[in-house]
This record gives sequence, structure tokens and C-alpha cells, in this order.
Amino acid sequence: MNDKKDCCFIVGGGPSLSGFNWNHLDDQYVIAINRAYEVLPKADVLYFTDQDYWEVHKDKMKQHGGKLIRGTTRLGATHDDTVQEYKLTGQRVLDLEPGCLKHGNNSTYAAINLALFHLNFSTVYLLGVDMKWNQNKSHWHSGHKRTDPEIVYNNMINCYQELSQELLKYPDKKVINLNDDSALKCFKTISPTVFFKNLCN
Repeated sequence: MNDKKDCCFIVGGGPSLSGFNWNHLDDQYVIAINRAYEVLPKADVLYFTDQDYWEVHKDKMKQHGGKLIRGTTRLGATHDDTVQEYKLTGQRVLDLEPGCLKHGNNSTYAAINLALFHLNFSTVYLLGVDMKWNQNKSHWHSGHKRTDPEIVYNNMINCYQELSQELLKYPDKKVINLNDDSALKCFKTISPTVFFKNLCN
């Protein structure tokens, strides 16, 4: 169960967050995806999937203080009892079984499953979920070397579209994308400038 509010912010890596005021999230429940933990010292959950990423970042992540959660197809692969592992059981649509997640070929997708149905939030706000292929910059941070082909983005968007339809079965659960310029159109979108201006007033 969550211990702050009824909403959760999931922070991805899209370049739309370049120049974002991270202080907006200081008093919110935050799931930081991959390197978002570096700019979110108060993040409640640090979510990741890849073993290579863990090997590079594990020392800093363990010093962060947020709960470490990993999605993995092979339980026990992390070899670290400070990390809570969730079994990834496939791409589509949702997994409601304890300790299990669907992943949509994207960590943010798995984090939505986690937040809504395992941490019991009713509303998830997405940040940095751009889903745009062939941009000059793929992430707001540096050091991301892999360039995914267009078909990977299309597959992720298709998974999200199926998820949005599945969520219609759960009227008390909703996802809002705080990026009105995102290629992901299946969820309601709100300009982050407008959203945080209203939140602070």
C-alpha cells in the first residue's frame, strides 16, 4: 500500500524532461525509472530491469534510500536481498498476481502495472514518456548508447494502447500522460506546465 497520497508519478527518460524542475515532485510519491533516481533524491521507488544497468548503478542506487524494485524474467537473478524482484510474465496486458508484472517491452509500462495494482494507487501520472522515434536526443540524460529501431517504439505504443483499453474495466484506475507532445495518445494528456501550475496554486 502507498503511504502518501492516492496518486503516483512515474518518471521516465524521455527528452521532454530536459530542463524540468524536479522540485515539483518533492512531496509526491515517485517511481523513478532507471537513471531518474539521480535527480530525484526523494523518490520512493527505484525501478529497473536490465542486469547491465544494475551492475553499473547498484552502488549509487543502494545509497539512495528509495525502495529498489526490479522486473525480471528470472527470479533470483539480481543476487541482492536489498532488491525486491517482480516476475515479468509477458508483454500484454496486466498481471494482478502478487509479485508479477506485465512489461509492454518498456519499464514504465511495468511500473504502471506495479503502481495501480500492486501499490494500489488510483491515479498514475507519467513524465518523460515521449515514445518518439528518430529524435536527435533519445533521453533527457546522457550516456544512453542503445538506439532502438522504429518497430520497437511501435510495439511499445501498441502495448500501451491495449493497456488503455484494459483499464476501462477498472473505472477507479486512470493513467494521465503529463506530456501533451507525446507520441503516446491512448491516455489523457495534460501540459506539464499547466498541471504543475495548477498543483502549486
